[in-house]
Amino acid sequence: MISRWQIGLLVILVFGGALFLYQNSLTEERGCPPFFYTDTSTDYEAILSLESTRLDDNGVVQYDYGTKYQNAGWQYTPYQISNLGIVAINNWCATGNGASLDIAKAQARWLIDNMKIVVHPNYHDGFGVWMYDFPNLPLHATGPWTSGFGNAYAIILLTQMYSLTDD
Repeated sequence: MISRWQIGLLVILVFGGALFLYQNSLTEERGCPPFFYTDTSTDYEAILSLESTRLDDNGVVQYDYGTKYQNAGWQYTPYQISNLGIVAINNWCATGNGASLDIAKAQARWLIDNMKIVVHPNYHDGFGVWMYDFPNLPLHATGPWTSGFGNAYAIILLTQMYSLTDD
């Protein structure tokens, strides 16, 4: 005999599976592979509504560190730029909102235009990184410095954009 909780669990599993398939069919229509629809935020407007963020004339996000990091003020940072781009892509994949795709493209363009090539004897042609142009004295980084976290987000955004646009 099936108990009530087992029936409830079955209903949840069937409903959840149907919702997952429906959401994936929407994202696939826009060319979004299933990994684009994750539980990552899709609310890029919430990021842009913060007092510490603004878009420049090219649609690229800047972050205001204010008096932190020796009065760093408004900065272009790989993490903030990449995060906004990823959230905007998630929004576009979930909703088809063209404005969010435009925001993601602007962030990806900044990353492409601002990648620095670091030459190292162990790497034949060097490798690309994104730099922070202000000091981070708690980490003993005088600037420019790089962040593995920020660079990882940049790589995620650029691979997602390439997957969507082949560019």
